[in-house]
Amino acid sequence: MIGIIDKLQSWLKRYAFRRWPAGKKTEFTISAAFPHSDTLAIDILRLLAAYNDLSSINEWALDESRDKNSLSTLAYISLRVSKTDLHLRLLNSILHETLRTIEDFERLRSSDRILLRLNPESKAAFDRLLKIAKGQESGNTAILKLARNKLSYHYDRKTFEEGLRIHSTKGGTSYVLMLDEETPRRGFYFPLADDLRTYILDKHEDSRGIPLQLTMAVELQRLFKVFLLNTLLIYSQDKGTTFGLETVRKKE
Repeated sequence: MIGIIDKLQSWLKRYAFRRWPAGKKTEFTISAAFPHSDTLAIDILRLLAAYNDLSSINEWALDESRDKNSLSTLAYISLRVSKTDLHLRLLNSILHETLRTIEDFERLRSSDRILLRLNPESKAAFDRLLKIAKGQESGNTAILKLARNKLSYHYDRKTFEEGLRIHSTKGGTSYVLMLDEETPRRGFYFPLADDLRTYILDKHEDSRGIPLQLTMAVELQRLFKVFLLNTLLIYSQDKGTTFGLETVRKKE
């Protein structure tokens, strides 16, 4: 039975690639590139998983195809703001876990064969990421911990209490948006619940008054991409393959 399934999958792949463009790809032998007994290989894959997650969240958050066509102006703006806030919380949470993985990577004795060969730009990026991971930039570390431990995967009571207390000092009103006719599966939207979490994160601002959660998410992703690309190139050269990454742009 397994043999039949393998043959069917092989046929489907060949048929699909004849009918539709296959995209640019580089194949490699898994056991040669990532030996399961090699801790360094495992950590490289952990870093790649983080990169995939960050990329997918960004692509999802920037997809406006449905929103623009089916929602009223008020609903579109409200839900875009909600989606952006969730986007930032998730990004910061994944970045928090990425930095934990970078710490693990740095502790490996075998990682020296990569870290000692990083180019200057990638070494500087790695050093900055490790500095934040170790809590040496307290403002950035605090935001990552808050997003990861309180706001993204948990609905922390004390955090909501603090957010409501901040909101109450501002006065004003909020609203409930009824969405039955525009997006029945959602039904309604309650922006106050999102606002409370935003107030908590927006307490952390840079000297220009811009929320650090935004500037940090952009900067850390840039640093991570610079470090990861050079790391993969070095690692893959040792394995006898480049994964095709030599053509990847260093900067967006």
